[in-house]
Amino acid sequence: MNTSFFDLNNCFEKKFSFVHEKNWTLPSEKLLFKEPLWMLESLMFMKKDLNDTKSMLNDKGEAWQEHTARINPAKMVINFIKDRIQPEILTQAWCKFYEILSNYRLIPEEAENFKSLHLCEAPGAFISALNCYLCTNHSTIRWKWFANTLNPYYEGININDVVCDDRLLFPTIKHWYFGQDDTGDIINPNYSKGLNDFIGDKYFFDLNISSSSRVRVLRSYISSLVVLNEMVTSTVLQRINSLKRSYDLTTG
Repeated sequence: MNTSFFDLNNCFEKKFSFVHEKNWTLPSEKLLFKEPLWMLESLMFMKKDLNDTKSMLNDKGEAWQEHTARINPAKMVINFIKDRIQPEILTQAWCKFYEILSNYRLIPEEAENFKSLHLCEAPGAFISALNCYLCTNHSTIRWKWFANTLNPYYEGININDVVCDDRLLFPTIKHWYFGQDDTGDIINPNYSKGLNDFIGDKYFFDLNISSSSRVRVLRSYISSLVVLNEMVTSTVLQRINSLKRSYDLTTG
């Protein structure tokens, strides 16, 4: 028996590198979504079975969230950090992104200026983690950032769809862009053009970050997948469009 499999420390060393061929280039955008739809029946059966099981939680709501929070051993990490540095927003996402920043060279040592774009970001844990990391490890760097999320102040928004925690958003509102319709809906086809106009041609970003694109759906797990698919497609296209050549995409 391979005893190393049961060593928890090995779980933190799972790192993979993917290197493309030197002569490989991105295909033309005109080829997007041109391939015919295909699927594997065996995987579709497993998908249905998995989704049916997850949908059994649809009516559990906050009780299930409280249960998973109680049995999550990682919550001790959050308490440990809170006792020592008190960041603006401390969540599991904060810890996740700070670990990514600590393990990968996303910020060049010699950098004097750094620009980041954060999509689907509320309540702002990734921004808070990046702020803390830069202050600790790159104290002289000049950092500019912009962010997107569904606008919690828009009166027409569904309260079940939006993250209402505005502890970071409110005091930094000038850094957030909600689109011409003021909803912050990145799925809107006009959002990308509006964001490009807002940040201007001079702002191509060194680091482009999207959160896990969590969809707050209390009634149906299946319906959340439909929205999530559109959201992921929109964030990927926007991130590629606004990123400097040879710089980093990061997804939490």
